Amino acid sequence: MSRVINNGTAEPKALKWLKDWTFNAALGINDEAATTTPVDTGALLDSRVVEPREDGAKMGYTALYANYVEFGTRKMSGQFYLRRAIDRHISKMGR
Repeated sequence: MSRVINNGTAEPKALKWLKDWTFNAALGINDEAATTTPVDTGALLDSRVVEPREDGAKMGYTALYANYVEFGTRKMSGQFYLRRAIDRHISKMGR
């Protein structure tokens, strides 16, 4: 590990690897989310996005009501579709 920190040429390689790994993990979670996202009209499912970022990736949903379906409201229980997708992806990584 000290080589990665102290060696100026190794550090960018390690950071690139970490960013790539993070982006690929976000893609995997996005694919897993396709199996757990509730579908009524299909708009929520179609709003899944993964964007590369400076620090790795941003993954989520663009539908304005996505948070209400995920976490629920005082009148509706949450469906936790994204949480289930993340948990499934993490358990697959451990194999």
